[in-house]
Amino acid sequence: MKSLTLSKMLGWLPVIAILWGVSFSAHALGTASSTSITNRATINYDVGTTAQTPIESSPGGNTTPGVGNGTDTAFIVDNRVDLVLAEVGATYTTGAPGEAGLVTTFSLTNEGNTVQDYSFAAVNNVGGTLFTILDDSNVTITGIFVEDGTTPGYQLGQDTATFVDELAADGTQTVYVIATIPVASVDSNYAIIDLTATTRDGGAGGQGAVTTATAGADTAGVDVVLADGFDDGGVGGLDGDTSDGVNDGAFTAQDAYLVASALITVTKTSAVISDPINLAVNPKRIPGAIVRYTVVVTNTGGTAAANVTLVDVIPANTTYVPATITLGGAAQTDVADADASDFNATNANAVTSVIGALVATSGTQTVTFDVTVN
Repeated sequence: MKSLTLSKMLGWLPVIAILWGVSFSAHALGTASSTSITNRATINYDVGTTAQTPIESSPGGNTTPGVGNGTDTAFIVDNRVDLVLAEVGATYTTGAPGEAGLVTTFSLTNEGNTVQDYSFAAVNNVGGTLFTILDDSNVTITGIFVEDGTTPGYQLGQDTATFVDELAADGTQTVYVIATIPVASVDSNYAIIDLTATTRDGGAGGQGAVTTATAGADTAGVDVVLADGFDDGGVGGLDGDTSDGVNDGAFTAQDAYLVASALITVTKTSAVISDPINLAVNPKRIPGAIVRYTVVVTNTGGTAAANVTLVDVIPANTTYVPATITLGGAAQTDVADADASDFNATNANAVTSVIGALVATSGTQTVTFDVTVN
């Protein structure tokens, strides 16, 4: 085989460099840190028309011809720290006021080239927007847990780890945030939470220290480069890691809780029906007059209300008019029997009417009864 002259080899170097560069950009993220990469160059050349003994390279320079007289040039692959944390499901979690154990789900991916640990912190967002809805309330965050792989989905008492331990490069782990909706919340309240994953050193046999970048120039050992926030061709493309800052080894993602509750409105009005002087013609509210109370109960919330019961104590200076209770237009008896209402039976000196359930959005029920002005 004809040997290449030195000038010809030098002519190929730009092409070799380009090809090597393409390979680097396509595969560098997949090379594990601490990997030692070694190689050596060989120079073939002629003097006049006579081929000479090849010379191999060495880091310090080699002039001794012959195979085996050179030394490999080696370097260690450094640690590129990169991660993506993403909300799973593309929607909020719905719960009622006072409901506990509500779960939002996130996916953590190690897009770096080193086994890493990860810790987590969650806080309530203030005034942000997610899924086109504006944050206007808070939840009580009660825990952050990591899926253990036994049963998919959050399992109380099973998924108990609070940090990710030893996640391999390209590995993915599911993380859950558990929250309680405050009892004082009302229908359509919306609470966004921010979950931040922080990269920690792997291989510690427990939760490692927070991973920090190597300062200064490149060293002979495994240096650390924090690369989160850049388009690295990974699962997330352009990471979009801006809420906690790029190049910090952390990533913040959001999810939300929507309150779905009954929203009960109670409207009570009174109208004079008759009086002893005018009877039913333009009656006035004088002693002896009969006044009719109308109570309208409406649910305009997102969830049905159950066990809705009206209790209305007869006010001072009035006397209940027997057998005047109606529920939804239907006459009710005063005694505790098969119908839904009574007077002075379930509650002393009070009208009690068991409305039952009020459906969401448009549920309405009306109760009426009469009193005499003393």
